[in-house]
Amino acid sequence: MLGALGDVNQLTNPALHSQVFEYLVELCDTLAKIRLNQGVSDDNQVTPPPPDLIPPLNIIAPWCFKALTLPSSYQKGKLCAYRLLCTMTVTPQDISLPRDHLSQFYKVLHQGLVGTDQAVINTLVQFSGPRFFSLMLPGHSLLLYDFIHAANTIVSSSDLRGTPRTEAVSILGALLCLPNTFAETLVLQPNAGEFTMMPCSDAKDHILSILLKCGKREPAGQARCIALSSLGIYLYQELTHEIFHPKNKEAMNVLLLALRVSMMNLLCNLSRLYKYY
Repeated sequence: MLGALGDVNQLTNPALHSQVFEYLVELCDTLAKIRLNQGVSDDNQVTPPPPDLIPPLNIIAPWCFKALTLPSSYQKGKLCAYRLLCTMTVTPQDISLPRDHLSQFYKVLHQGLVGTDQAVINTLVQFSGPRFFSLMLPGHSLLLYDFIHAANTIVSSSDLRGTPRTEAVSILGALLCLPNTFAETLVLQPNAGEFTMMPCSDAKDHILSILLKCGKREPAGQARCIALSSLGIYLYQELTHEIFHPKNKEAMNVLLLALRVSMMNLLCNLSRLYKYY
């Protein structure tokens, strides 16, 4: 039935185009839920055999890639296309994603994450998130600096509404320990107009600086908690392996300051409770 629609990107009305892609977002979410429930038995005691037919999550990928080439008047539909590409790529599937899909998706991520359109950056970070790196897709480490750049752009923004600050800090926390493993890995330079490779030797310093800034001044409560938790895990790993990074002392001070503020708030609440009774 989807194939009978033809090419939805030939719609000349941007409003209709966005409505179609909004429906495709809902359809993709429904197909993903159907696939998850195919692995649930009636009695919840045994695992059913793999189904013969599975929902085709990637069937609309060509439409999404083509939608990104449309003019800026189609912005709303294009944001839905970005969301769909992220969702279908980071959702675990029975069949490995084709290399052509991954290469095009990486190109979209590279140009979008380091671009100037903040709405695109927010969409890519929100719907790819730290899950992108946990999947260990082929070539995923190429985008290490791109995600660091995008996360820094989001947490440096003064806009609290509509910005995925929690997802941005989660990405940084997930990436904090990766530079120890990928110290000599080549990554894409964060430049939307080029595809130049560079070593990621200083990625750890960049991530740590941003997390320290979030631990001190991040206005979103959940994002700041994630930053502090990430710093705590980082310090535990550093001290366990006797790695004395120059910013370890600053990280300790940030954690101690956060604990002091939390204790002061707790004491204030207890004093109010005591006066009440």
